[in-house]
Amino acid sequence: MKSIVAVVVFMVLLMFWTGPAGAQFPGGPGEGYGGQMEHGDQMGPMGPMGPMGPMGPMNPFSEGFGMWPAKPNYNVQNTNKTIMAFMEDYPDLSLYIASLKATGYDKELDGSGSYAVFAINNTAMARDLAINNTDYIYSNPDAVRGLIESGIVRNNQGMDSLTTGRTLISLSGVKVVMGSERNGLVANGADITDIVNARNGVLYVTEEPVGT
Repeated sequence: MKSIVAVVVFMVLLMFWTGPAGAQFPGGPGEGYGGQMEHGDQMGPMGPMGPMGPMGPMNPFSEGFGMWPAKPNYNVQNTNKTIMAFMEDYPDLSLYIASLKATGYDKELDGSGSYAVFAINNTAMARDLAINNTDYIYSNPDAVRGLIESGIVRNNQGMDSLTTGRTLISLSGVKVVMGSERNGLVANGADITDIVNARNGVLYVTEEPVGT
């Protein structure tokens, strides 16, 4: 019996809200719905431009509310390989790999430990550092030493690879600040395209150097 009364009360309230009584409030649910949409409907609480509407600032899935359901700009994967072993199979890091080998850090990143490595891709090496071939790297290891040492962080254990708002200190003493922009992650403002959780740490592939 109680359930029947509750249903009747609900129906009466619904009719009151959607009927003429509701129409007296500009933008209310009773104003113009079912026909052509008027200005009041658009600005009403649930209208397209209203605070809770699909374009409104308080819609939980609106960009302004900070919960825009967008696909992340980065890829995340896991591997049982070391950071160095994984990079060997990553063609777009061939210039960075050559830089590691020229400076001797390839052996460290293939061993035990816990590292965060910020490796820039080949496009960034050529565009930002004017380095586009491995012969130059092997002939001038000091030219890339600063790049390598500013992008490697030791003792990175216990850190979530997706955590933002933290500052890491690289081998050269450069501060690497992890942050976010819209639906992407950045390190010192450099966009991160790939995150690899490896056996001995985390590899971040970036589109710009995090320091030199």
